[in-house]
Amino acid sequence: MPGGAPPVTATGIAYGLNANPGIKGSKVASGVTSGAFTVDATGLTSNTLYFYRGYITNSAGTSYTANGTFTTVSKAPKARAASKVNRTGFTANWTAPAGSGEIYEYRLDVATDADFKSPLAHYTDFPVSDLSWTITGIAGGNNYYYRVRAVNDGGTSENSNVVPVGNRQMTSIK
Repeated sequence: MPGGAPPVTATGIAYGLNANPGIKGSKVASGVTSGAFTVDATGLTSNTLYFYRGYITNSAGTSYTANGTFTTVSKAPKARAASKVNRTGFTANWTAPAGSGEIYEYRLDVATDADFKSPLAHYTDFPVSDLSWTITGIAGGNNYYYRVRAVNDGGTSENSNVVPVGNRQMTSIK
């Protein structure tokens, strides 16, 4: 075509679970025909590795950028009841969130209130590599609460549910 390339008719991002995704699969159009753009993909599966490529289409066809990857943030783990409760501690327990991505660690919070406005200094955003952690050095007769988050390549999940470890449990178990 004299005077340059045919006009751009579409741009966006193609994405999927395998390398080299194309516009016949999942895609998000950018709505712009020149310059840089960003898009938001919705409805993705949590804790999953995705491949993506930018695309540009005109009357001559579609061209793609090189592959990129991203991992979506994990769902929150599920906190379970405390175990091994005694006068000076307990074991916080949780289950891993579903998904195909690797969880690198968990972040544990323990507090004396369910809103976590009074966190325990040593157990605020505390890194844990297992599905449980033993909390020690606390005073019996107090109420405690814990929650946990999962960390993967996509970032840090939302908080789990909050689990109470009550005063009655801590004073009555030896």
